[in-house]
Amino acid sequence: MTRSFCNDLHSGKPAIATQPAMETKSIWPPLPWWNKYPVGDPKFCFFFHDVNTLEVLPGFGWDNLLNIEMGQVLATNYSRCKTTADGKYLLPDNAFVIPVKRSKVDMSSEVFDRWNSYTSTTAHSINLHASYSVVSGSFAEDFKYNKEKQVGDKAVTTRVQLRHFMYVVKTHPESSLHPVFKSRLMQIAAELQNNRTKQAWYSAQLLVREYGTHIITSVDAGAALVQETHIKENVLKDKSLSAHDLKVAATATFFRSLKFGAGFGHNVSNENVHKFEKSRTASRVLTYGGPPYRSKFSVQNWENSLTNELVAIDRSGDPLYYVINSATLPSLPEPTVFRLAKIVQRAARLYYKVNTVAGCTDETSPRFNFDANVNDGSCHATQTNFTFGGVYQKCYASRFNSAGNLCDELQHKNPLTGDFSCPEGYEAVELLKPQSGERPVVTKSYHHTHCRKLCRPCGFFLLQDCCHTSCQNIFHYSMVYIAPYWCAAAMTVGENSGMLFGGVYTSHDPNPVTGAQSCPHRFYALPFGSHSHVCVSDDYELGYQFSLRFGGFFSCSSGNPLAVPNKNHQQKSGKTTPKTSPKGNLAGIVNGPQSCPRGYTQHLLSVDNECEINYCVKANSLAKLSRTAVRRPPYNARPGVSPKATKTLMVVGINGEVWYRNNSNADWTLASFATQDDDDSSEEMVSEDQTKPMSQGAAIALSVCATVLAGILAVAVYVSYKRREKTKEYRAVSLKEVLLPDEKTPLNNNNTSEIS
Repeated sequence: MTRSFCNDLHSGKPAIATQPAMETKSIWPPLPWWNKYPVGDPKFCFFFHDVNTLEVLPGFGWDNLLNIEMGQVLATNYSRCKTTADGKYLLPDNAFVIPVKRSKVDMSSEVFDRWNSYTSTTAHSINLHASYSVVSGSFAEDFKYNKEKQVGDKAVTTRVQLRHFMYVVKTHPESSLHPVFKSRLMQIAAELQNNRTKQAWYSAQLLVREYGTHIITSVDAGAALVQETHIKENVLKDKSLSAHDLKVAATATFFRSLKFGAGFGHNVSNENVHKFEKSRTASRVLTYGGPPYRSKFSVQNWENSLTNELVAIDRSGDPLYYVINSATLPSLPEPTVFRLAKIVQRAARLYYKVNTVAGCTDETSPRFNFDANVNDGSCHATQTNFTFGGVYQKCYASRFNSAGNLCDELQHKNPLTGDFSCPEGYEAVELLKPQSGERPVVTKSYHHTHCRKLCRPCGFFLLQDCCHTSCQNIFHYSMVYIAPYWCAAAMTVGENSGMLFGGVYTSHDPNPVTGAQSCPHRFYALPFGSHSHVCVSDDYELGYQFSLRFGGFFSCSSGNPLAVPNKNHQQKSGKTTPKTSPKGNLAGIVNGPQSCPRGYTQHLLSVDNECEINYCVKANSLAKLSRTAVRRPPYNARPGVSPKATKTLMVVGINGEVWYRNNSNADWTLASFATQDDDDSSEEMVSEDQTKPMSQGAAIALSVCATVLAGILAVAVYVSYKRREKTKEYRAVSLKEVLLPDEKTPLNNNNTSEIS
């Protein structure tokens, strides 16, 4: 249902340009001289037809928790100058359109009697069919607004909308990736191939942060008028109005305000409309596409102003890692592509898991948790109390310690025992167990510039000193292994024997108890993991009012012994200081279920070494303390750079090609290797370290320096020659005095005779 054209203004014959995007090669017949735009630019096509560019396009990333568009995933190119079948809009090469011609707008009316039954107006399809559909869209602005109105005002929501479909725009399966997005994938692939897995994991989280969880593959282009009204819930409870009556009354009220001229085919009771308007607590009108809503707004004016004012009124898509395959990355080996897609999938799943808030979702329950988006059965659970036996953490150094001894800050003993152990009656539980034979690591790296003054003899006869400052970039790196433990009650413990739990905080997230990265009054922080802290206190008199009912920890590699369904560990709830029941059988158990006990809700502490750590507190303990905002990746600090890591990363392709990153523009370039059999053009490829031709000024300076040096050498040779001549003359005189003594000086008075 699309057509391609690039009509030459002289001949009128069509000529389809098939060159890549932004390429300036000419097409036949010759282009007019005044068309200065390259093939692939949408402005290039405007010389052949008067059309508008369709702005509602698929191929973008999508955050399915926030319901917002993210970075561009697929490349757009207009080299074929395609348009819609009606010739109104210009399309990119990787898209096609299914026209939806309607003679009238679609009308619908809905009633949402529960806040968690609310659906998005413009992203219903992608929210419904996506993974983790229960939490999809739960952090979107319209979802949060509706939840606050329904829960806070004890209301139900009615929604009436007019939807005008114009086109369904889809992407071709063989669409190419956007260069920036592809460069990010190549970076992660290089880190995987170079065994920099922690850096690859960090980069994958950044990719999800900037491109979302999904890719939009189809959009419904059109416009919509929506009115949402919140009315008191007792209207439905006392059956003064049925759900059908609410829909009819809401529709009639909306159409009357819009001066809808097509007539309304339902018999509307004025009494029902009056009841509807009287019980209204809030109302708002939203426009998607077309002109903005204003006074004396009418449907006719809205219909007449839709041209070039289209927006996406619904979206469909696939998980982001679907586009990471051998078709979109043909130059990479299949194992690398598989690992690349897998790590992006893991990062997206972690984004969902971190923002899955389990708790009581029934607003009529006293244990209702406003932030919860998944019901965990805690609304009617029996309360269970446990004691907290403290935490401690071991640390093991490695041979890398130039950035400092990290164990000084990470290692600590249990305050209750003064040692790396648990009190009597408690069982030590290792929270982060070694995976693949390796313990969790903590790294730190930084660069330090060290400068010093260097001097050398210079000047005439080297009688002066020439000095300069030499600076060196020194790399520091430290790595340690950690083993965090917490103490779970395993048998009878005395009252006030444990510690108070005052919440947790990390280097990225605040403590929900204080709203800051700190502990409550009379509590102090203990390191727990690589970048987390646990607030503890033994001051039951002054600190108990700030404490939380503790229900254990669990992670991806360790369970929660307190969640074992055992009546011996339950005690009737009460405000008194909790203590466990006798004769527990948790001794030796270090792996319980990865969940919380009944009556407790789980909350994410951190993601440490690619492993999620959760803690359990009494249901609804944190509901009145904060409102949870979406927690976006990355969830760990940037890993330190190992001294073994190379600065330049390369990716090895299928046929042995080597891709390297151009540091000037962050693009990945296919390397070319010259051989002896190459032609003369290969000689132009020189490395940065190769000698370059000398400039004229440098040649003159070198000539002057050589002349001066030759003069100095000549003087030195002459002085040396003179010294040698004087030495020879002195030696000759001395020898003559020895061999020919003075006659007046007797050699031996006893053995001489006068010669006649």
